[in-house]
Amino acid sequence: MLPRRPNGRSRLRLEGDFSDVFDVSVPTGYETDALYVLTPDLMVILLDESADLDLEIVDSTLHVYFSAVDLTDEAELRSFIAVIAALYDRFGRRTLLYRDEAAEPLDPATYRRDGDTLADRARRVDTRVRWWPVVAAVATPLVPMLIAVVWLQLAG
Repeated sequence: MLPRRPNGRSRLRLEGDFSDVFDVSVPTGYETDALYVLTPDLMVILLDESADLDLEIVDSTLHVYFSAVDLTDEAELRSFIAVIAALYDRFGRRTLLYRDEAAEPLDPATYRRDGDTLADRARRVDTRVRWWPVVAAVATPLVPMLIAVVWLQLAG
């Protein structure tokens, strides 16, 4: 679990019952853009074929996280390939066609990097800091030292 998680304001409410299954966070002002890419037909395929799948988009890279899958099992391999094909076909096609209207136009002669066609505000999701992992990480080595100091004080 990451120490920084999207805050409630960046959470996107999806149509129908999809919000019960999918947790989607987008930068403020990009809610419609997310619905352009995350179409209901794609979400249905993801539900049918791989409910334990996690997706994360960072700049122009789609990260796909599967739980442990036995690809020697024909049924699991078929499901895996169906999900990847659906992502490639539906998600990939939609993202290739997507243009961020808020992004500054690029000079055609300029070298383009991944993500150059996005505005700066599209690159960040508002997050909240989860302090308990930080406190636990700092306190864990201090607890034995505190016990030792108290023990030495009591022992005299």
